[in-house]
Amino acid sequence: HMKSPRTHETAVEPFSRAEQEKILQAAYRLAGTRIKPKQAPVHPKTGTFAKLLLHSALRITDAATITKERIQGDRIFLYATKNKKPVTLPLPPDLMRELEEIKSEQLFASPEGSKRPETVSDYWRDQLIKVFGAVGIKGHPHRFRHSVAVNMLDAGSSVEAVALVLGNSAAIVATYY
Repeated sequence: HMKSPRTHETAVEPFSRAEQEKILQAAYRLAGTRIKPKQAPVHPKTGTFAKLLLHSALRITDAATITKERIQGDRIFLYATKNKKPVTLPLPPDLMRELEEIKSEQLFASPEGSKRPETVSDYWRDQLIKVFGAVGIKGHPHRFRHSVAVNMLDAGSSVEAVALVLGNSAAIVATYY
């Protein structure tokens, strides 16, 4: 008498190049401003945070809790979450300059000072959602990971290389394109 469970597999769409640009421009433009009355202003580092997500393929919790020691030269060092393999990715010079200007060891600490990963990532998720809403883009921060994958594939990276960066299988990455 049991029914089969309903599954709702929805593909996560990457942000288009135009959406990526719109998000980054708005994140910098809105820094320090209130989008709605009585709402806390957009954090001044929201543009840098969005740019990091767009160039690193980090999950939001990993990006929100990243420390300066993970930045080595012009690259970010990380372990792919699923397979624990070390990965380094180049970061653009403008992002490197912005990260270097941050004085604290934890690059994106929450204003309340919480070090709890869930609290910090929730704070930054809220910042991005404010920006998405302000520019009329539906989505969530995980779409940045899919955007990085598609951007890498468009630039000629192999499916295997993208899979290594994302910590996914090549078969999963092949579905992004």
